Amino acid sequence: MEMFGWESQPELDRYVRANELSREEFIDLTAWKQNWGGPFEDYEDLVSYAKAHQLLLVALNPPKRLIRLVATQGIAKGRLDPEWTRWGMQQEEIVDDPIYRQQLMRQLRACHDGGSDAMYESMYEASMVRDEGMAKSIVEAVRVTKESGGGPVVSYTGGGHIQYSLPVPKRVTRRLSNQVRQLSIYLTAYESGRIEELREMLKGKIADYIWLTPVSAHGPPRRCR
Repeated sequence: MEMFGWESQPELDRYVRANELSREEFIDLTAWKQNWGGPFEDYEDLVSYAKAHQLLLVALNPPKRLIRLVATQGIAKGRLDPEWTRWGMQQEEIVDDPIYRQQLMRQLRACHDGGSDAMYESMYEASMVRDEGMAKSIVEAVRVTKESGGGPVVSYTGGGHIQYSLPVPKRVTRRLSNQVRQLSIYLTAYESGRIEELREMLKGKIADYIWLTPVSAHGPPRRCR
């Protein structure tokens, strides 16, 4: 789950598999409000399901501190920081894919209008590291699952990390070559005024499947298109 950073893996194991923590302790120790925010209840069913079935629940996201480091200093300087080594990123290749860059830069400018080129570049680099880090986590989960004879591996992220197979899926494919088959499901709220937009998404193959959900109690999400 993208909602948890790598630093929270011990707490995930203690809560989900060892049953050593209370719900309140788990939320507090994983710094849910600081690292993700929003009601934990929106995602709790997934955590509870993993706990009930004793499934391995993996913290997918690189630590927020590491991403902030890249966002403020860039990848080149970020690589020199002890945080980079601490989280095992020193041997990782951060691939700057031209199609991914074009897509993401367009969205960054739409969502954060009026910024400088340097700001967009640093945000882009942070996004690259984040997506590469999540791909790294998924590949490790696939390895562990294969060794145990289980499967499949299900990763849960925001739709922006799977769209058009560019952000995370393509990086997983690069790392595993033809050793894994991936299917992507793009969740989005159904709103009557979005019919043409949804058709465009289907035509552009934003994912293998689009799963239309009711608009949440929080209302329609902000869209940057």
